[in-house]
Amino acid sequence: MRQNKFFSFLYGSKATLILFFLIIGIFFLLADNFYIPQETIRETSFSPERPLNVVVYEFIHIGPNHLLSNALTLLAFGIAFELALSSLDLLIVFFSSAIITALFFVLTNPGSSIVGASAGILSLITGAFFASPKKFFIALGFSIFFALAIFAVLNAALFSTQQNFEAKQQELQAGIQQAIIEKNPEKQKQLEQSLEKTVVQKQSFEQSKAVEKNAVSDYGSHIFAALFGIGYVFFFRRKKFVESIAQIDNFLQSLPRIIKKH
Repeated sequence: MRQNKFFSFLYGSKATLILFFLIIGIFFLLADNFYIPQETIRETSFSPERPLNVVVYEFIHIGPNHLLSNALTLLAFGIAFELALSSLDLLIVFFSSAIITALFFVLTNPGSSIVGASAGILSLITGAFFASPKKFFIALGFSIFFALAIFAVLNAALFSTQQNFEAKQQELQAGIQQAIIEKNPEKQKQLEQSLEKTVVQKQSFEQSKAVEKNAVSDYGSHIFAALFGIGYVFFFRRKKFVESIAQIDNFLQSLPRIIKKH
């Protein structure tokens, strides 16, 4: 019985799981030392100069923090939304919101470009709340719990990578000095080439880390995407919307009694 429920759950969440693994897979396919190269991000971002990227940009993420924040929320709230409505509803909302929000973004931010799945995910978050408040709060608890654990591990891994670059650089510099003392030009040349490669990798890592840290979110576009999710449920799944409003209303009315008991 439990096995049947598990497979039923997986089947009911299939669209979310496909999007989740696509986002994760594309990132690791393109990334090098935790970050996608800046040139690749420019080439895959959506802007008026790259209109065809409107169906690609939502799978591109600046770095691991950007990726995991979106992937975790997609997994949690996407499943909640999909189980409350359907796989088709999820795909319609995710891609429609991503496309429409991208157009809104470039119109309100001339000369800028956009990457990341946050627009589609924000629509799923608000849509999940108005499709099934109960599933929404379960998803919220899930995302908070796993985010605390995963981001702690991620930040430790990033710090370790930074330390490894510095240690390797110092080791190669010491090796070059030793090769000079030993008058071994062939060994010196090999070590200098390795040092040059390490320095480039370290600089790329630090630059990408700074870009991700200083990346600015467009709140107007995020609000637009959130409203899109609400609007979808309101206009196309009105019955679910009405049921959810009733559940929220009942909860708010019973809240004083719950507080009084405790």
